[in-house]
Amino acid sequence: MVSLDELVEVQRQLEERVFGFHFEINEIAPDVWADYVRTMTLAAITELVEFLQEVGWKPWSSDEGSMNSERALGELADVLHFVFNVLLAVGRTGADLADAYLAKVEVNVDRQLQGYDSSADKCPNCGRSLSAPNAVITRVIELEGGSIQLAVRTCAACDYKLEDDR
Repeated sequence: MVSLDELVEVQRQLEERVFGFHFEINEIAPDVWADYVRTMTLAAITELVEFLQEVGWKPWSSDEGSMNSERALGELADVLHFVFNVLLAVGRTGADLADAYLAKVEVNVDRQLQGYDSSADKCPNCGRSLSAPNAVITRVIELEGGSIQLAVRTCAACDYKLEDDR
């Protein structure tokens, strides 16, 4: 079986050999990097939409439930091309993705076992999940010359001050 790291390496070589794109993050201008990530993300989304065209998902259509398995698989492979490009662009590896996936599986299982509410535990300002690792920053503020310490929780994504309802 081929590992994720091996697949990501194949993608890196493809990008370098065919398109001349190199993933040395420190050597890429920020606007070029941002444009690349945006383009690759939109391409992955487009490929997912193309995947949907192969699986008969429309409930109002007479072909609901049909599937062209070979073409659907091809579209999913296209999705991986672009996802791997984003992974490389943010300086991560296939092993990093596998670890993040397995950690997220644990979070999702826990959520389902606890009666997951998709709107709970989100930042009221930006909507990001506050249950993710490092999603909340706790700062200790000293008042009155240090005699009083106050812990203030903020969203790491947008610095919104969170109410302490724990």
